[in-house]
Amino acid sequence: MPYMKDSTGKRLDSFEVAEGNPSNIATRIIGGRMGTIDASTAKTFQLSLEVADHFDAVRIIFASTDRTNSHAMLATAASVVGASADLNNSAGTWVAGGRQGSTQVYSELAPSAADRIAYTLSDWIAISSVARTDAGTKPLLIVRAYMNASATLPVYGNGTDDFTNWATRTDGRLHAMRYQDGDHATTATGFTSTTNRSQSPIVGVQYLARGKVITVAGVGDSITEGQGTYLGQGFILPAVDALSDTDVKYEYMNCGWSGQAMSTFAERAIDIMESEIRPDVIVFPAGSPNDTPTTITAADITAARARRARITAAAKRNGVVPVIWTVLPTNTAVRPYGATDSLRVAYNAEVLAQANRNLIVVDTATAVSGATSGGQVQMTGTTDGIHPNDAGNTTLKPIVQAGIKEAGRRQESAGKSGDNRSSVPVFATTETALQISKAGVWVYRAGGSGIWTLPPVSGGTRQDSQVIVVKVRESAGAVQIVRSGSDAINHAGAAGSSVTARPGQTLTFIPSGPASWDVLGTHAMEITIPKRDGGATLTLDRSAPLVVYTGAGATTWTLPSSRYSGQKYVVKNCGGGDITLNRGGSDTIYTTAQVTSITIVPGGSAELIHDGTNWVVL
Repeated sequence: MPYMKDSTGKRLDSFEVAEGNPSNIATRIIGGRMGTIDASTAKTFQLSLEVADHFDAVRIIFASTDRTNSHAMLATAASVVGASADLNNSAGTWVAGGRQGSTQVYSELAPSAADRIAYTLSDWIAISSVARTDAGTKPLLIVRAYMNASATLPVYGNGTDDFTNWATRTDGRLHAMRYQDGDHATTATGFTSTTNRSQSPIVGVQYLARGKVITVAGVGDSITEGQGTYLGQGFILPAVDALSDTDVKYEYMNCGWSGQAMSTFAERAIDIMESEIRPDVIVFPAGSPNDTPTTITAADITAARARRARITAAAKRNGVVPVIWTVLPTNTAVRPYGATDSLRVAYNAEVLAQANRNLIVVDTATAVSGATSGGQVQMTGTTDGIHPNDAGNTTLKPIVQAGIKEAGRRQESAGKSGDNRSSVPVFATTETALQISKAGVWVYRAGGSGIWTLPPVSGGTRQDSQVIVVKVRESAGAVQIVRSGSDAINHAGAAGSSVTARPGQTLTFIPSGPASWDVLGTHAMEITIPKRDGGATLTLDRSAPLVVYTGAGATTWTLPSSRYSGQKYVVKNCGGGDITLNRGGSDTIYTTAQVTSITIVPGGSAELIHDGTNWVVL
């Protein structure tokens, strides 16, 4: 078979660990399958959870699959508690969070393909765990976020899966999701709900542990996600927990997504390894039954091989150790592979052979392989014929544990590097008043005018370089960008307190010294392709600043009611009748005096520019 190679000619089915990178930065994510919730009434969402080690600072992790709109965490906060009897701790001490000096945290836009996730983190919140006062052994942490109102707020949980039994666990892996209308992150005492939920935009935390921690991420389909008594546990979390000892703790990121094919979760695996939540170890299957619903073909095996190589290459590139597990059998009643199942068996043998090339491969398939029927190996330790049940998970746990242990051994020699962002984060919103909370590209989409506030140039806690780009869509209104505090905004040869970005314009803000921003700008195009119209009526919009009338008779046109200072139109009458050009809304048009309309005769033209008060006819 041909082997995939990187740009240096090295085979991508081999793996050499360039440098281990565990540290005291650990990440816990409770699950990966996303959905939406109707939060038309703004709510405070709360996640209470146990983590693997004691800590002195935390970051709250939000997940979004929205590719169009950035959602706002308007206020965030964290608290610690010594017992699980009160998972709200509303009367306790809470520490506020935020991003770059702002209380608001905006979610990054998800990658362009469907069912991929953008993870956004708050700044570090200085809060220390406390000793347990009950029978529990792991530290308890509670985090909250007051979210913007949205009818389709992205959340963990599809609305059908039930995760509420996690709230009563006593084995150290408790987590409870709750929410309540209103802002209870700014003022904690009002949160009284004790109803455990199965959906939340908060998916986990990153924490600064007091000891060394190895973070393990599981990426894949519903088998990775985990089925059984506790939906979302599976065999990887128990394997991770069994490895923790007094010297090194292990933490788990569950990034399995039920129903996903490898064609999607392979890309999610790469997204995760190139993000702020990059793990130390990544565990994933060599293939998925979601890619082969009826029969298995040679093309299916070729595709799985290529996707496995992409994940492995990304792991090598980012200093993450991969652990690959062989593709489990499925029962004929669920996947009627018949004799084509032999391709899966042969592919597993090929994957196992990669252990000779320094890859860590664990043979999960053999452990749950039963009798062969009609050429197809049947699964044991299953209830539904495709997912391991509690007994099957128990069988697979020590096999995966051995692979993770070896991966951890390879990672125990060095410290984790900083954030490894492969791309600039992008935010898009219709919010007319917000505090820019993170470096990146911010797209203004609202039809009316807005006011956005820059973060302070210095004095705030930051994890990233502070270059901010503001883009205003051509169909949007103007947005005024104002400073924080006494920072200066250097634009057009002068230092000021604000600058306005107009439709079609892009402004780039770069720190210049300890208390000022330099602004680089591109201007909106003046006149581009003209708009031609021959109808009886027309309301002008921002699609073109030059509008030409081509009709035979008279027509009535109306200026837009939503406008900004400096907006310009040129109207040319190439038709056979007069154009009556009316004001929009309560605006006025100024010729030699304020009027509500003007007439443009055939062959004539008018140039109008808005001065902030009137449409001035030049």
